[in-house]
Amino acid sequence: MVLIAAEMLAQNPGLGKFVWDEFQNGSSHSLGKIMVAVFTIGIIGFILDRIMHSLQNVFSFGKV
Repeated sequence: MVLIAAEMLAQNPGLGKFVWDEFQNGSSHSLGKIMVAVFTIGIIGFILDRIMHSLQNVFSFGKV
């Protein structure tokens, strides 16, 4: 989430800038595009969380 917010502020190309531009656009199709981007961000975040959790289990000595 922090990376997306940083993209919005820095105006770097990415999902954060896309969401911000669509929000500023205000057309009738913007809401659908924003929702798809938000779900994409959520899915990527969930996958990364699961990967990090798996790595933690592999490299930790005690049960987590």
